[in-house]
Amino acid sequence: MKDLSQRIAALSPEQQALFKRRLQKKQATQPQAPKIQKREISNQSSIAGKLNHSIPVSFAQQRTWFQDQLGVKSAVSNNISIALKIKGSLNIAVLEQSIREILQRHEILRTMLRNINGELTQVISPLGEWKLPFVDLSNFSSVQSETEVQRFATEQACQPFNLETDWSLRVKLLQISKTEFVLLLTLHHIAVDAWSIGVFFRELSALYAAFSNQQRSPLPELPIQYADFALWQRQALQGKALDTDLAYWKQKLHNAPDVLQLPSDRPRPPIQSFAGKTLSFILPKTLTESLKDLSQQCEATLFMTLVAGLQTLLFRYTGQENILIGSPIANRQQSETENLIGCFINTVVLRTDLSGNPTFRELLQRVRETVWEALAHQSLPFEKLVDELQLSRSLTHAPLFQVMLVLQNSFSIETIELPGLTVHHSRIDNQTSQFDLTLHLVESDL
Repeated sequence: MKDLSQRIAALSPEQQALFKRRLQKKQATQPQAPKIQKREISNQSSIAGKLNHSIPVSFAQQRTWFQDQLGVKSAVSNNISIALKIKGSLNIAVLEQSIREILQRHEILRTMLRNINGELTQVISPLGEWKLPFVDLSNFSSVQSETEVQRFATEQACQPFNLETDWSLRVKLLQISKTEFVLLLTLHHIAVDAWSIGVFFRELSALYAAFSNQQRSPLPELPIQYADFALWQRQALQGKALDTDLAYWKQKLHNAPDVLQLPSDRPRPPIQSFAGKTLSFILPKTLTESLKDLSQQCEATLFMTLVAGLQTLLFRYTGQENILIGSPIANRQQSETENLIGCFINTVVLRTDLSGNPTFRELLQRVRETVWEALAHQSLPFEKLVDELQLSRSLTHAPLFQVMLVLQNSFSIETIELPGLTVHHSRIDNQTSQFDLTLHLVESDL
């Protein structure tokens, strides 16, 4: 996933220099967080025992766990479900070995969350004798097998995880014929983000290729595990480390409206239902190029222009001059986290004042400043921000914003390649939505 900070690579040299100066100014006034260290485990056999009770959850895990407790639909909304259609002579044993190796490498996929002595903690399970669940549909007719594949895909995507007892990865391989397979993957957002899916499939590609040729894993040992990051994050976000960021967000969000009053055909329910649907469509390439031209003319990024456009639309529908939307950032500034599977994602709130009847170009300048500032103060975890602002928890809507904007330059799992096989992927819609509206844009060459 391409986060806000990664998009600066597309800026002009002058814009990059300006951003660098602003970051340096901010960093000069803020103590540097210590390097992430690997925790000491004196007895690996106790990995699921008392030793792990002292591992706290990260702020992202804490936020996701809280949402997961709000009901079945809210829990299912954290499921990330993908179907891989595989054609060719698939070596099932090698596929199983490859996934097992990923489970062994990344503890977070074998991690459960439990409330121990009033503290939410991570408990890591040993791998044990993990086997790839397999269903043979090769004796079914083409119509029957298609129906069964859809049934299995829907069931797996819509089945909530029990975070106290379940691992955060569910896998099932369906065989349709000798050369047709569907691999169903469902991961919980508490253990993965969009970047993690890219890591998972890069490793699956490398491991399958190596194991197919009776070679050892070509992947280097991971420098840390997600639990190490969670420990580091809790220690780093203490004292004066993030005072500058916190002061900025408190000022930026002072007296912000609680709810964006989107027009609807029915009253907002007393408890957010999380029911939703996905509508997909393709925008013309000419429109994308025109947006990029406008962005360049205004010394802004495409993302900034999209924010301004979305906030203008929301202003037209709500009449509110203060518009807040959320946008995710990868939150992987430390090099140790680059190849880790885990929920590192953070969310920044983009608040824009649309008062005074500005032209769109004037509004875009306001948005540009807001995005630059948000990038410079992105380290504060969203959950900590909500706590520090002392916002009352409402079951009717998400805190601070109810509209999310996501821009990805490419869909990371398109790069999956298994030797001798043709692989196509698709997301499985579980008919849920975490927010009132999420605009998810993917820039592609297709």
